[in-house]
Amino acid sequence: MKIEVGIVTAAGARQARLPFQRFIDLDGQEKSALRILAEEVFSAGIKTLYAVIGPGLTGECQAAVGRDYANRIVFVEQQGSAGYSAAVLQAAELAGPQPFLHLVGDHLAISADPHRRCAQQLVECARIEKCAVSAVQATREGMLPYYGAVGGQRIPGTQLIEIDCILEKPTPTQAEQQLQVPGVRTGSYLCFFGMHVLPPSLISLLREQIAQNPGDVPQFSDALQELARRERYLAMEVRGARHDLGIRYGAWITQLALGFAGVDREVVLSHLVEQLANQPQPGGVERRGGGVRGE
Repeated sequence: MKIEVGIVTAAGARQARLPFQRFIDLDGQEKSALRILAEEVFSAGIKTLYAVIGPGLTGECQAAVGRDYANRIVFVEQQGSAGYSAAVLQAAELAGPQPFLHLVGDHLAISADPHRRCAQQLVECARIEKCAVSAVQATREGMLPYYGAVGGQRIPGTQLIEIDCILEKPTPTQAEQQLQVPGVRTGSYLCFFGMHVLPPSLISLLREQIAQNPGDVPQFSDALQELARRERYLAMEVRGARHDLGIRYGAWITQLALGFAGVDREVVLSHLVEQLANQPQPGGVERRGGGVRGE
């Protein structure tokens, strides 16, 4: 199974500016979110990346990524508000009928594997299993309104799950009834990581979905559910964590996570401890120089 094409979607109304946010990456270098995503994609052996972006943003995106990737990224400006499914379809049709690695533009991933990024882990799994694979992460129940989630049967002795159910932003009751997976702690569910390896057959499913719902914005997760019904489709608990830039404090939490996992860990920790020590305490109690004083 050759996987040589990547697709990043970052054209949604709430996503359009997120690729330009800048972070101090694991290597201590300041980069845009789009640059970090591109490095994630190319680390997995991808040759060409198609980035779906908002209209009129190609120049800014090229600058955000840098010249060294100029010949490897095709920027695709999405027109109108056709939605996520249409964005993936637009890029996939340009790429042609082949498997592709897909990342969402408002998530950054930090691997817990010292030798392989999250995208590398996922692509290697898809090549071995020769089927669609989506990365998932155990996520507490309170975060269900933000993500799609999967249910199915775990393959014994592995981090793989045979998917049989996908729900977009399920309620806790729906999740409890339909999304239980052996080995996942109580109160948590396997939610999408924002990273998938998908087959060319998904292109046909997306076309069907859009044709059957003219004028509507179809759910991408509905196409994935149909994919699971028609062919083998796995979820993989990758070694790592996703960080959602689009939620409240998302960019701040992401930068903190990058700092903790990167070369500047000790500097970040020392600054964090200093800030915590100097914060006013509830009830008018303030820490000063290691002591505690009531005001």
